[in-house]
Amino acid sequence: MGRWTRASCRPGTLAGSSGIHNPIVWWIDDDGTWRLVDNNSPFEYVSAPFGNDPIAEVHAFRWLGLVKIRESAYGITVRWHVQSVAPRAIEEVADFLTRHADCRAVRLTFFFRGWASEIHSSADQAVARLRQVMAYRDVEIFDGVSVQPVGLEGLVRSGSLVRRGFAAWERSRGLLTRYDENPLSGFLPKLLVFRPRERDGRLVFAHAGPRSASAAVWGPEWAANARGQESVPDKDYDSRVADSATKVLEGDEPRLDHLRALCVRDNGEAIWCPYQRLTLPIHFKDGSKGVGVLSLLTQNVDIPFMANAA
Repeated sequence: MGRWTRASCRPGTLAGSSGIHNPIVWWIDDDGTWRLVDNNSPFEYVSAPFGNDPIAEVHAFRWLGLVKIRESAYGITVRWHVQSVAPRAIEEVADFLTRHADCRAVRLTFFFRGWASEIHSSADQAVARLRQVMAYRDVEIFDGVSVQPVGLEGLVRSGSLVRRGFAAWERSRGLLTRYDENPLSGFLPKLLVFRPRERDGRLVFAHAGPRSASAAVWGPEWAANARGQESVPDKDYDSRVADSATKVLEGDEPRLDHLRALCVRDNGEAIWCPYQRLTLPIHFKDGSKGVGVLSLLTQNVDIPFMANAA
């Protein structure tokens, strides 16, 4: 990185507050030096230091300990690898955010066994969270699926999608059709529907909404071809969460859970997925039964993540 222009303009004002609407990107290296990405530079190592290659950027986080900061009128995004980041680089980030206490939003995207992304409404809040996360640098954490039943009383503090979905299920009395007059039909783009397979009674996908949380994680191609499948691509993840649908089918009662799961995509990328999950017993016009699952990806779950390091 020796040839890369050293940033003499250590950021002092937010792009948004100075009237600049084009995003500005910096990399902070292991000695705490800010290096501006200049899209107008004729030198590729300045205009695209990692060739705009996501894999090369991941290597920069993992093996070089760098931090990437993107600043725009909408706020600041910080990306880093918790266990590999250079101490000088992360301290520069904390100092930068402290000096921008008026920032409207800060997104922290960090890697620890998988990528996690959180949005904080103030720079002070983001700095506190950054330091909290960094306390886990040398701590082993549980990387499986955490499930926290919250009960239907938790609906009042659930996201709008979950609350509206439950209200539609009540109005429809559990009946799901594709007709417009059916209250649940409007949720089909975001709904997963399971039905027992005729030969063995195992639940399989009857429908996977293209805008469902699962489609956001596993991709639209998976959603389009999910019908008849027993599981999502990550079999370890699936085996640890599928039993709730069976329990709802057998008990004929809805349930609300909060989950935090490490999901591994087909390309090997691991991401942390916190979400609220509403599981509903449903029936169809022919009298057969099934299960509907409505999930909302959100950081507002009752499962702390890297929050209480010793």
